Amino acid sequence: SGSVTANAQAGGAGSGVVIAPLDLLDRLAPSSPVVAVWAGLALALLGFGVLGGAVSFVGILVGAVLWIPRVVAAVGRLMQGFGPAARLAAANTLRNPRRTAATSTALLIGVTLVVTMSTGAATARSSIDELLDSHFPVDLVAAGTQGAGSDATLPARTLTTVQDVPGIGAAVPVRAATAELDGRPVTVYGLPVDQAATVLRDTSLVRALSEGKVLVPKDEPTQVTLTSSEHSGSVTANAQAGGAGSGVVIAPLDLLDRLAPSSPVVAVWARLAPDVTAATVLQDVQDALADSSVSVASAAAEREYYEQIIDTLLGIVVGLLAVAVVIALIGVTNTLSLSVLERRRESATLRALGMTRRQLRTTLAAEGMVIAGVSAVLGAALGLLYGWAGSAVVFGVAAKVQLAVPWGDLATVLVVALLAGLTASVVPARTAARTPPVAALAVE
Repeated sequence: SGSVTANAQAGGAGSGVVIAPLDLLDRLAPSSPVVAVWAGLALALLGFGVLGGAVSFVGILVGAVLWIPRVVAAVGRLMQGFGPAARLAAANTLRNPRRTAATSTALLIGVTLVVTMSTGAATARSSIDELLDSHFPVDLVAAGTQGAGSDATLPARTLTTVQDVPGIGAAVPVRAATAELDGRPVTVYGLPVDQAATVLRDTSLVRALSEGKVLVPKDEPTQVTLTSSEHSGSVTANAQAGGAGSGVVIAPLDLLDRLAPSSPVVAVWARLAPDVTAATVLQDVQDALADSSVSVASAAAEREYYEQIIDTLLGIVVGLLAVAVVIALIGVTNTLSLSVLERRRESATLRALGMTRRQLRTTLAAEGMVIAGVSAVLGAALGLLYGWAGSAVVFGVAAKVQLAVPWGDLATVLVVALLAGLTASVVPARTAARTPPVAALAVE
């Protein structure tokens, strides 16, 4: 039961929102509760998350000399049945555990960072899609601007014009009426159930409409009563969260007919065809309707814009991280070269006992691929873990995080790592195979 009078300035957070000094709010409502903690806490959590990830990764690298050789040994035991060359390769990786761990660590760092970024990008795409699908379930909306809300007038030719634009897969006329939901005004959009699947992106929304439910904003009850003062009608229906935003309800067209039989067509909802550029289609629709009192908006274009930003950032980072893979390739080459120098007499003895040059090359190639393969698999596992954790910290504040696995990127990284290990073994294997056994045995 308080009131205050104060000077005002434009700058509220949105429609129906006023931001005031705390002392003024205390005069208006002394016992008002704390309802939110703003960006400072979110930034602090983000900082702690990044710091925790960095510290944990450093700890993993410091302890690599203890656990990487054990993983390599386990892989070596799995290779026992692939012949003497594979057994020798597995044994050679354990001759100098510290050098093997150091070499593996270089590739481990590169693969972990690449997979982390790829996982973060894939999760960001799926999370943004989920956020946009929940708030903007339609790719493109053309709405009348003459009038307001359910009274907006849509030119008669709008549907045909939108359908004729290249890149539009399907378009549906949408009627609307103003109603009340628990005493609050809402706009009820009526959609033909048999055409809902052609324009709505979320299949759960399509299923709800087909079951006769209405789609309401979150936190609404599961059964609602809509009342239309204009048409003296009311309907009670089961509800499901899935409205396009606050103050919006989407209903089957037959339910809207019971609520407001004479409600007009106020918008056209459209779904874009596959493999089209959303921004281009949006511009084409706007050009086609330029002389009409119609506003055009596209959630698909917004989604495409965010994806382009993510792809650009990911491309830059992956390009920089490719340097780490090159460094790791050099490290594997150096390890194998040192291994060849240290084992010249051993290689010569094996050659004298009957090992062919091809078998010797196979041994060194298997050794390089074991080191690279183990590093790639471990790096991919760590990258998935850090990518998911980082995505949860970064996107968890703004949207529901939809964890994703970039299977294509993972396969590419693993193949490239194995090819890198194989390539790194070429020069050392050629050196070992070309050295005559007699000359190698003569070395003191």
